[in-house]
Amino acid sequence: MAPADNSLRWRCRRGTREMDLLLLRFLERDYPHLNARQQSLFGALLDEADPDLYAWITGRENPVNPDYLPIIGKISNNGDNGTVSTLPEEGGRHEPGRTRGGRQ
Repeated sequence: MAPADNSLRWRCRRGTREMDLLLLRFLERDYPHLNARQQSLFGALLDEADPDLYAWITGRENPVNPDYLPIIGKISNNGDNGTVSTLPEEGGRHEPGRTRGGRQ
């Protein structure tokens, strides 16, 4: 692995397991296929504060830089069909501690 790859891998470590997994999965699956501009944007995204990055990836807020949106979308999709988001589905109601079947 190249030193630059090791640096990016280290920068993907964010302090929560969920964010670590999402960012590292993106780094392994999608980063090699990005063009130079997109790779640069991913590096800039990693410079953002953890609470902001989490809010953007979960869709709670829009990123300050709209150029981040395609990369954030790919990172979110690497969460295997929405496992990252803690927001209820549209029209649905979220009750903490309840599953879809109504059981705990």
